[in-house]
Amino acid sequence: MNKTLKKICQHLNIQTITCHVLRHAHGSVFLYYNLNIKYVSRQLGHKDIVTTLQIYSHVLDELEQTENRKADAVMEELF
Repeated sequence: MNKTLKKICQHLNIQTITCHVLRHAHGSVFLYYNLNIKYVSRQLGHKDIVTTLQIYSHVLDELEQTENRKADAVMEELF
Protein backbone atom coordinates (compact mmCIF):
# COMPACT_ATOMS: atom_id res chain seq x y z
CA MET A 1 0.00 0.00 0.00
CA ASN A 2 2.78 2.44 0.91
CA LYS A 3 4.59 1.68 -2.36
CA THR A 4 1.50 2.59 -4.35
CA LEU A 5 1.00 5.73 -2.29
CA LYS A 6 4.64 6.67 -2.87
CA LYS A 7 4.23 6.29 -6.64
CA ILE A 8 1.11 8.45 -6.59
CA CYS A 9 2.90 11.15 -4.61
CA GLN A 10 5.84 11.06 -7.02
CA HIS A 11 3.47 11.27 -9.99
CA LEU A 12 1.79 14.30 -8.42
CA ASN A 13 5.20 15.76 -7.53
CA ILE A 14 4.26 16.13 -3.86
CA GLN A 15 5.96 15.06 -0.64
CA THR A 16 5.74 11.32 -0.07
CA ILE A 17 3.38 10.27 2.71
CA THR A 18 2.58 6.91 4.26
CA CYS A 19 -0.63 5.19 5.26
CA HIS A 20 0.31 5.83 8.88
CA VAL A 21 0.46 9.58 8.21
CA LEU A 22 -2.95 9.45 6.52
CA ARG A 23 -4.38 7.55 9.49
CA HIS A 24 -3.00 10.11 11.93
CA ALA A 25 -4.35 12.97 9.82
CA HIS A 26 -7.76 11.25 9.78
CA GLY A 27 -7.84 11.13 13.58
CA SER A 28 -6.58 14.70 13.93
CA VAL A 29 -9.19 16.11 11.55
CA PHE A 30 -11.99 14.30 13.34
CA LEU A 31 -10.84 15.75 16.66
CA TYR A 32 -10.42 19.27 15.24
CA TYR A 33 -14.03 19.05 14.08
CA ASN A 34 -15.06 18.13 17.64
CA LEU A 35 -16.11 14.56 16.97
CA ASN A 36 -16.52 12.62 20.17
CA ILE A 37 -13.22 11.16 21.42
CA LYS A 38 -14.87 7.77 22.01
CA TYR A 39 -16.06 7.68 18.39
CA VAL A 40 -12.61 8.66 17.08
CA SER A 41 -10.97 6.05 19.28
CA ARG A 42 -13.22 3.34 17.89
CA GLN A 43 -12.72 4.48 14.29
CA LEU A 44 -8.96 4.26 14.73
CA GLY A 45 -9.23 0.83 16.35
CA HIS A 46 -7.55 1.87 19.57
CA LYS A 47 -7.78 -0.45 22.54
CA ASP A 48 -9.29 2.31 24.66
CA ILE A 49 -9.77 6.08 24.84
CA VAL A 50 -6.59 6.48 26.89
CA THR A 51 -4.54 5.40 23.87
CA THR A 52 -6.26 8.02 21.71
CA LEU A 53 -5.78 10.70 24.36
CA GLN A 54 -2.06 9.95 24.58
CA ILE A 55 -1.46 9.87 20.82
CA TYR A 56 -3.51 12.97 20.05
CA SER A 57 -2.65 15.03 23.12
CA HIS A 58 -1.12 17.76 20.92
CA VAL A 59 -4.44 18.18 19.09
CA LEU A 60 -6.37 18.21 22.34
CA ASP A 61 -4.00 20.84 23.77
CA GLU A 62 -4.68 23.10 20.78
CA LEU A 63 -8.42 22.59 21.14
CA GLU A 64 -8.18 23.45 24.83
CA GLN A 65 -6.48 26.74 23.96
CA THR A 66 -9.35 27.54 21.61
CA GLU A 67 -11.86 26.71 24.32
CA ASN A 68 -9.98 28.95 26.77
CA ARG A 69 -10.31 31.87 24.35
CA LYS A 70 -14.03 31.18 23.96
CA ALA A 71 -14.48 31.04 27.74
CA ASP A 72 -12.59 34.34 28.12
CA ALA A 73 -14.88 35.96 25.55
CA VAL A 74 -17.95 34.71 27.40
CA MET A 75 -16.65 36.07 30.70
CA GLU A 76 -15.85 39.44 29.11
CA GLU A 77 -19.44 39.68 27.83
CA LEU A 78 -20.78 38.95 31.30
CA PHE A 79 -18.65 41.55 33.03
